[in-house]
Amino acid sequence: MKRLLLGSLLALFASAAVAQDSARITGFRVFVIWEDTGQMSPDWSRQQTIVANDRQLGSSTQARVDIVLEGPPNGMVNDALEVAVKTDDGKTAGYSLPIGFFAKNRLIRSVIVTHGCNPFEVVAKVGESRRTLKIQLTCGG
Repeated sequence: MKRLLLGSLLALFASAAVAQDSARITGFRVFVIWEDTGQMSPDWSRQQTIVANDRQLGSSTQARVDIVLEGPPNGMVNDALEVAVKTDDGKTAGYSLPIGFFAKNRLIRSVIVTHGCNPFEVVAKVGESRRTLKIQLTCGG
């Protein structure tokens, strides 16, 4: 009986280890944060150049970047999302964000980028999935 119980427990733990799901990065979203009001722009990730200065909304020195992840519904991902942000003024920031449980097949993790009116690059990776986002940004001129 003990041998059967031990064998069942080992099989259960082995299947749980194999059941570890993986995530993949499917895209980015970029929202400029207006300093005077705290409002955010629509998703500007597909624009050629972002102008982070507006007569009505004011100026911006930060942006929110969403990393869009896909994984299996009701799946658990124990890997961390590694994010590196590099701005043209030479500053680099690194983040390690937990992923966790996918209630549906999509999950969003976000970072705040202090761009200081400079272009920036975001490199995100989880497991074998890797994506890079390059944003051309200016405050006018």
